[in-house]
Amino acid sequence: MNLFEQICEDYRAHGRDWTRPGFRAVAVHRFGVWRMSVRPKLLRAPLSLRVEDAAVMFAEPRRNLAQDPMDLAHLFFTQPHQLVV
Repeated sequence: MNLFEQICEDYRAHGRDWTRPGFRAVAVHRFGVWRMSVRPKLLRAPLSLRVEDAAVMFAEPRRNLAQDPMDLAHLFFTQPHQLVV
């Protein structure tokens, strides 16, 4: 079963709702596993860099930073790629 077929099956299993956290987590995991099969490493490198960003983007909804200034400070030091202007 290829990556596309697996994601389609997961999509159906999650009620055809791509916004469900379970579907998104499984899809990002499957992509991460698939990217390891890409050869040569030079082609795999850009895919590897984006897996972590995708996992963060799909697993955690973006918060309104105006609600708590400490959230902004925390994100600045721990996850700067999540800061959106």
